Amino acid sequence: MARKSYKVTLPGSIYQRNKRWRWRVRLPGENRVKVRALKPKGSRFATGDFEEAQEIALAMWESAIRAEAEARVRAEARRKAKASAEEIAKAKAEVAETAARIKAEVVDMIDSVKAECEEELRLSAESVARAQEKAKVESEKRARIEVKLNEVLSGSVRTAACECCGRQEVTGNELAKIDSGQMLCPDCLKALRG
Repeated sequence: MARKSYKVTLPGSIYQRNKRWRWRVRLPGENRVKVRALKPKGSRFATGDFEEAQEIALAMWESAIRAEAEARVRAEARRKAKASAEEIAKAKAEVAETAARIKAEVVDMIDSVKAECEEELRLSAESVARAQEKAKVESEKRARIEVKLNEVLSGSVRTAACECCGRQEVTGNELAKIDSGQMLCPDCLKALRG
């Protein structure tokens, strides 16, 4: 069985005018129908050979399809780039907003902790001042008591009894302690020593 060759027909119409081939078609990416002379590369005039005209038309069609596809790809790339740029700008704005919010929260937290610390410091300073005042009052009171005690002690003379003769009201300075541990008045001490 012989192989059949299937040919795809090009859109539009190829026609001959003055023995030169022309193609009336709307190529992909164009808005209106246009007549094109089917010129080989490097030639100033359209070809007179139908087979060559078909090859030129097919090359023009492929070139137009390729150009349209590239234009679509570029447009899609621009659209994606614009969408990406918008997303990036939105993300940057969200990050900046979040950072500003967190910064404000941290500043508020620092201010509240600082206020609490200052209040505690003020209260502790007041407590220290009260304690110092109380200690000053107590030390003054103690000093007055010691002065009174010294006055009392210096104004009164201690007296004791002699453990030998039993004489009363012998001053504490006059009593002497002997080896046995007894306290003797000067008279008894004189008599003991002979």
